[in-house]
Amino acid sequence: RQGSSVVEFLLKEPDTFAVRAITRDPTSPAARALAARGVEVVKADLSSLAETAAAFAGAWGVFGLTQFYVHGFEGEQLHGKNIVDAAVQQGVKHLVWSTVEGREGECAAISWRSKALIEDRIIASGIPYTFVYIPMYYENFWTDFFAPKYDEEKGFNWTVGFLPDVPIFAFSVSDVGGLVVPAFREPEKYTGSKIKTVVDWLTLRDIASQFSEVTGEKASLAVELTPEAFEASRHADHPAAELMYLSWEFVCRAGPESGYRVRYIYTFPLHAGTDCFDRSCAAGPETDAVDPPAGEDISAVVEGQPTCQEARTRAQGGGCRAEEAGAAARGQAERLSVT
Repeated sequence: RQGSSVVEFLLKEPDTFAVRAITRDPTSPAARALAARGVEVVKADLSSLAETAAAFAGAWGVFGLTQFYVHGFEGEQLHGKNIVDAAVQQGVKHLVWSTVEGREGECAAISWRSKALIEDRIIASGIPYTFVYIPMYYENFWTDFFAPKYDEEKGFNWTVGFLPDVPIFAFSVSDVGGLVVPAFREPEKYTGSKIKTVVDWLTLRDIASQFSEVTGEKASLAVELTPEAFEASRHADHPAAELMYLSWEFVCRAGPESGYRVRYIYTFPLHAGTDCFDRSCAAGPETDAVDPPAGEDISAVVEGQPTCQEARTRAQGGGCRAEEAGAAARGQAERLSVT
C-alpha cells in the first residue's frame, strides 16, 4: 500500500514524472486499474536480480520497500540486495527507501534490524538516497495485525499486547507519497536525508475513544496490560512474542519527548488533506502543500489542523462519512477478526 500511495502522488505531477509500477502480477485488478490510468506496469519478482534489473531499465528514480512480515528475514534481505544491485546496474539516480529505526540502541526486533542492514547496503553502494522512516499505520488497527472484534453488546473491541496509555507514533499509509515525492522532485535537497515522520501520537485508548466519537459506535480495549503483564508478554508461548515485545518496547522509548522523532512542528499539513486518525482535512479550509524540510535527520509532526466537518475512517481503505463509518467498519471487523 505504500507503493500505491507513491504512485498516486506521482500521478498528480504528470508534467514532471512518468510512472512505472512493478508487480508480480500485472493481470491483477489493481495493476490493470493503474495501466488504465496511464501507468506503465511491468512484471518482476524481487527474488530475481535479472527481473528486477530489467524492471528498472531506463528509470531515473526508484521508491523501494521490502516486506519482512511476508517474506521473512532471508527473503527481505534478498529483495533489498536485488533492489540495490539492480539500481546500481541501471544507473538509477535517486533511491528513496522505506525503513524504520533498527540500529544499535534503537529497536532490537529482527524485523526492524533487517531494515537497518539494507540501509547499510544502500549507503555502501554509493547510490544517492533518501530514507523515509515510516510510523505505525492507522490501518494496522483494521488488518490481521490488530483487527478488532465486534459484537452487538460491546461494539468494537481491540486486543493489543501493549500498554494502553503510551503514545504511538502513527499516520495513514495513504500519506507516504506526500513524503516521498518531494525527494524525487528536489533530489539535490534531499539526498542523504532521513525523514522521520509522525502525524498523530495515539495511545490505544485514544484509538478506541476517537473511533467512538467519530462513528457513534461503542468501542473499547478488550485488554489493558499492566507494565508487569507487558514485560511478561516477551516470554509468552507464541513464535512472535519477543519480536512484538521488542517492537513495542521501542515505541515506549520513542515517545514525543524522546528525540527519536524530534518534534518539528508544521502549522500546515505535510500535504493538503493529510489524515489524522479522527478527522480529515477534506472539508476544512484550503491549505497549501508543505514539503518536509531537507538536510540532516528530519522529523515532522502535523499540528494546527483545521476543525473538520467530515471525518473518515480507514475501515475499507477509503473515506466515509461519520454516519456511514460504523456500518462499514462493522463489516470489516467481522471479516478480519482473528481468533
